[in-house]
Amino acid sequence: MTEALATAEPNDWLTRDRLTRMLVVAWFFVVEVFQVFQFVLAVRATAAYDALGLARLLASACLLLFIAMIVWLTIVREQPRLKASGAGPRITAVIGTNLIVLGIFFLPARGSLNMFESVASSVLILAGNFLAVVVIRHLGRSFSIMAEARGLVTDGPYALIRHPLYLMEEVAIAGVFIQVASWPAAVLFAVHLAFQLQRMRNEEGVLTQAFPRDYRAYAARTARLIPGLW
Repeated sequence: MTEALATAEPNDWLTRDRLTRMLVVAWFFVVEVFQVFQFVLAVRATAAYDALGLARLLASACLLLFIAMIVWLTIVREQPRLKASGAGPRITAVIGTNLIVLGIFFLPARGSLNMFESVASSVLILAGNFLAVVVIRHLGRSFSIMAEARGLVTDGPYALIRHPLYLMEEVAIAGVFIQVASWPAAVLFAVHLAFQLQRMRNEEGVLTQAFPRDYRAYAARTARLIPGLW
């Protein structure tokens, strides 16, 4: 399931690693530019800064910071000890990361939301984006999009569940779903969730092999995604 990086030629690995980092940074830089453009338009279009309007703007600002941190941590991250082998985990990571980002362009927004829907959507997006920034900052240079083992982080948010970053992303996505709720949107979000769950399994497999004793002990005392349930 996994392969040690030590088995690869150093020069070949460095070349692949640099290329991977460049592609990830380039892609998320494009996403960041687009989000900045959307943020500026939202600021200009907001005539009155009521509580909901401020929540939406703050959520967008948190998303901008989150994407910027992905770019930065991709540049400065540590070299992995182990990585998942084969194309499957890589494809899963790419689709899980980008499916919603790309699919949202094809989902028409609903008409006007009622007050409860507006509040729920804004609160979920703001909470998810803000806490995602907190989690990724705590993860630091151990962050990775692909299923790779760098360092074993078990404190902070990771003392509660094994995948807090995924949970926070899904919280924000639930808020987005309220705005575009439809059967096609439900299918898209369900497929996205399936890929994310497989990403968790892939990452757990790599971490188990990289830190066999420590990770098994950690997994035994923490839930995967929902404390007390799973």
